[in-house]
Amino acid sequence: MEVRDPKLRDDTIKHGDVRLPEMTGIGAKGPSQGQVILHLTGIGLGFLLLLVGLGLGLSRNMWDALALIPLIAGGALVAGWVTINYHFLATMLRNRRVMVGTNAVFMALLGAVLLVLVNFVSYRHYREWDMTVAGLHTLSPKTEKVLESLDKDVTVLAFEMAKLRTANEETLQRLKDLLSLYTQASDHIKIEYLKPDVDRQMAQMAIKKYGLDPNYRFTTDDVFIVSGDKRKMLQLADMMEWEYTRNPTNPYERRPKAFKGEQYITSAILEVTEARQPKVYVLTGHGERSISDSSPAGMMDMVGVLKRDNIIVEELPGIPNAGVPADCDCLVVPAPQAKLAVDEIGRISRYLDRGGRLFVCADVQRESGLEGLLGKWGVTMGADVIISRDARTLLGSNAAFMASKFGKHEITAPLDGFFVAFNLARSVRPGAPSPKVHVTSLVESSQQSYAEKDLDALFKMKTATSVFDPAVDTKGPVSIAVAVEDKRPKGPPPAGGVKDAPLARIVVFGDVDAFSNQILSLPMKNMDLCRNSINWLLERKDLIAIDARPEVEHRLLVDAAAKRAVFWLMVIGLPLLILLLGGIVWAVRSYGSRAA
Repeated sequence: MEVRDPKLRDDTIKHGDVRLPEMTGIGAKGPSQGQVILHLTGIGLGFLLLLVGLGLGLSRNMWDALALIPLIAGGALVAGWVTINYHFLATMLRNRRVMVGTNAVFMALLGAVLLVLVNFVSYRHYREWDMTVAGLHTLSPKTEKVLESLDKDVTVLAFEMAKLRTANEETLQRLKDLLSLYTQASDHIKIEYLKPDVDRQMAQMAIKKYGLDPNYRFTTDDVFIVSGDKRKMLQLADMMEWEYTRNPTNPYERRPKAFKGEQYITSAILEVTEARQPKVYVLTGHGERSISDSSPAGMMDMVGVLKRDNIIVEELPGIPNAGVPADCDCLVVPAPQAKLAVDEIGRISRYLDRGGRLFVCADVQRESGLEGLLGKWGVTMGADVIISRDARTLLGSNAAFMASKFGKHEITAPLDGFFVAFNLARSVRPGAPSPKVHVTSLVESSQQSYAEKDLDALFKMKTATSVFDPAVDTKGPVSIAVAVEDKRPKGPPPAGGVKDAPLARIVVFGDVDAFSNQILSLPMKNMDLCRNSINWLLERKDLIAIDARPEVEHRLLVDAAAKRAVFWLMVIGLPLLILLLGGIVWAVRSYGSRAA
């Protein structure tokens, strides 16, 4: 190599080569084109294999053969290239221009590596904020507790017809968004979306694998929750509440009101993972409300609420001589119209002494015979009817009202700020304080209410209106329901070492209509009040009040004048403003250049 310019030669000796000198003679030939391509291919392939190996290992968090083989091969190619070109690299690194370029490349690579590491750490450890009003992207604390306690895998199978648009398409999309939250919260949750109209064979294989009914006909409305040999089928149509828009041009137009998917999915997960389903017996034989009655006064919907929470519900025709069945986790007494026999009351008393759970709904002007037993547990039943000015036309009765005043209790804590409805309710309040039991008032009527004690004038004489008599009646707020918890200290374990029975719990309501089909169908919180009460009695904290997610719809109504203003501002005004600013900049620069 010959440097023609003497000054450039001196600078090269002092400071190193600043620019590539002109080359003449044999030194100008350099390597052949094939050698250059071979070198570039080797180093490029080496770096590519290194990136592939690192990507596979970091993304899968597994450094197995699939990640190590390209990593080792790429490293070998890069190391081989460096070894072959060692002298060339050493010479190049002594060049000032090459050193500057190498430093720039190194800093760029370091920045890229830092960016990849930051993204990797943020992918593994991140924090999410749900900015939606209804919390659509957040699971309830109850569901999170259920998922944290899972010790077995649960698979959710959702059937959908990819080529068929159905009325539940919007519900299915909401369900997909919800299930993604479940998979993020627990590794035990697996999701499979099956499309029978696209891959029928895959759907058939899933049916066989998870033990579903082989005669099952594919629909777009079915979701299966499977764990081991247990499975639960859900309907998409039940997961969304709709309201009709009352559009005169389209009377069938509707929009979503509330999404109840989390209630159904979490309840189904509990059902297929619980070792034993709790069992509730409903007492019959004394004129109680029927759990198979679908009329407005029946209690069929209440049974549906309990079954949704994985509770077995059976009728109990009277208390047998052997006492309350041993597999009874809770005894429900829905407003007997005739008094229970003394022997039956004694058997219920012994059941409570063993740590039993009792749910009682009373009725006005009816003595069930349980009043004395409940009095021993700190509950006072009033011989009255609560009258309130609130919502007298709610059910076409002047004794119907809404209540929103709740006591501080686990049952009612999730209901704060909501209403529950009652009809023909009698007062139920805590009795004298006792060190043996703890009694809490759950619901109270408003201050505008009172407890009418002249029932003869109200019912027999059919008085049109009821007037508050301060000398006899009780001014509101009036307690309508109480929860009782046994606080007696447990004795030492018996000689056999068997653990003591659990302490008794009782919930008493002064109204049976509150849980009838008619009131449970109203947009109140009576259904949650029922679920919370039974689940508290069964000590199932995880299932107390998983609320439906309301579909909050935000609408921006723009009239004709506003539309015109937006048009002139965005379509005409903004482009003209940009042109004006550009003209001003051009004029200033033009004037400045002329002045110079």
